[in-house]
Amino acid sequence: LLALSPVAQAANKSPAAPQRPKIVQLDEATLNQMGKEFTRAVANKDIATLGAGLSDDIDITIEIMGQEHHLTKAEYLANFQRSWSTIQDYEFKPTSGEVEVSIDNPNRATFRFSAIETMLFGGVILKGLTEQENIVELRNGRPLMVKATVHVSVYASVKI
Repeated sequence: LLALSPVAQAANKSPAAPQRPKIVQLDEATLNQMGKEFTRAVANKDIATLGAGLSDDIDITIEIMGQEHHLTKAEYLANFQRSWSTIQDYEFKPTSGEVEVSIDNPNRATFRFSAIETMLFGGVILKGLTEQENIVELRNGRPLMVKATVHVSVYASVKI
């Protein structure tokens, strides 16, 4: 659940992140690893790892409660950082241990996952379901997300 308010201009460069070894083609193991790294990065609020898996020209569409938002890589990462700094007790738990993978060709594939997000924001506990589909391309021997489509549904809120 991202706090999608107007975003200040952010640097287009990603923070330093771990480097993956170069690969020659996408396979299910690589995509599963990438999906697990992505979900772990979100759960651990690890912006460097999160940014490392995104291409600089990624196309990101987020639909939250019927409102659609289009973000650049810099805006997407800035939203995570801003959200993480304003919420408490954040939990991001994938609904299953696996990501769904489909390989279009040796250089292009898709992985999907869903997760339950829970957080405390302004005295209200929010819980929602995030479903994400990511298109990955092999670029210069590195698998990078080039398109992300995210659907977020808030289905519980309790004022404390």
